[in-house]
Amino acid sequence: GEFDGAGRVREAIERLGVRRVQHGVRAVEDPAVVELAAGEEVTFDVCPISNVGLQVVPSLRDHPIRRLMQAGVRCTVSTDDPLCFANSITEEYEGLARELNFTRAELAQVARNGWEVAAVAPAVRAEMLAAIARLEATG
Repeated sequence: GEFDGAGRVREAIERLGVRRVQHGVRAVEDPAVVELAAGEEVTFDVCPISNVGLQVVPSLRDHPIRRLMQAGVRCTVSTDDPLCFANSITEEYEGLARELNFTRAELAQVARNGWEVAAVAPAVRAEMLAAIARLEATG
């Protein structure tokens, strides 16, 4: 889904039954694959800074995360390999805000998406989702 294109994302969903795809951003090359991912409730763990660094997308402004989210695909944001790309999760969120003009609500949704699918104890998940809700309420 990062280097091999939308066909590999389709194959992973249909043949392997995956519910989480690392990267997956090239799914946008085929609207039917995006629709499939949304319909099957597949989560894409995307790494915008890495995608730019590896020339999957030309710039953060061109990153398809918003298009994926608007089409109903649950997206999370990760750092991929911070040792190689010298980035932090904070910088990933800052990039979404600065380059893609993500709103506070969109940033909160990305964070919420991550905790909804995280492999953590239910109590931790609930605590983190409540913390996001409190931050949203502060405006």
